Amino acid sequence: LAQAMLVRAAAQRKQEINSMASSVALVLIAISVLLGACSADADPSNKKTEKSHGKQEEKEQKEKNSDSYPYAVLISDTVSFCYNKIINDSSCCLDQQMDAGVRRDIVRRKRTEWFCGKSCFSSTKGRRGDDAFYFPESADCDSPRLLWVHGGSWEYGSPTTDGYAQLASKIATRSGAVVMLPDYPLAPQGNYSVIMDHILHALRYLATARLGELACEPAAGKRAPLFIGGDSAGGGTALSMVLKLKLDGGWNPSGIDTSIPNELPNGEILAGAVFFSPWTN
Repeated sequence: LAQAMLVRAAAQRKQEINSMASSVALVLIAISVLLGACSADADPSNKKTEKSHGKQEEKEQKEKNSDSYPYAVLISDTVSFCYNKIINDSSCCLDQQMDAGVRRDIVRRKRTEWFCGKSCFSSTKGRRGDDAFYFPESADCDSPRLLWVHGGSWEYGSPTTDGYAQLASKIATRSGAVVMLPDYPLAPQGNYSVIMDHILHALRYLATARLGELACEPAAGKRAPLFIGGDSAGGGTALSMVLKLKLDGGWNPSGIDTSIPNELPNGEILAGAVFFSPWTN
């Protein structure tokens, strides 16, 4: 992701610099032509000199445009160091530090188990399907609840690997939300409909979960704010879920204060959604 962002930024910066260089070149050529014309009127013997000068500037401009892009202009020494490490090893720089004070609970819901066997691309083999919950120190029954769908091309990743535990701990401490990461079925076990069904059931569960030792009980007319989010492929799935809820209930685009009961329980509606670099194509 960092590599793609840097490459895109570099390409945009290069385009801006080339466009600016072209504009400056045109201005210089125009000035040169005007000066040449004036000089020619004053002294015809200068024509050859001005023509040679114009060709030299054009040659220098072509050489400038053909030079490799000066990444140092865009990237600091620190970023350049990390950029080169990521190019050589895409998993080199995953965050290893959990935020202090965050508690993690592993929850096994009914009918969520799946098996990652030989045909499964993920390196986390065997029985899968457990959810990971991350609680900030300040968590209570009124805390926002966020369902985060991990990325990985729908083929890799889990709630506890690839830096997602660290990410969830930081989201929890910085937002004050209880963060749930479901271990949804990956390809080839999981396809679009299977993953969407898994995420919908996870969202339903999160809406009314007792949250372990918090022992939350649903109160009439009082609900903790419910959010969904995700990154990369998971962000695409989260966006698909928002669109589904917008069509079928559970989203609030027009001031509707209840949802269709078979989508989210107890008339729950989403309070919002977060998409980090979602796959939308």
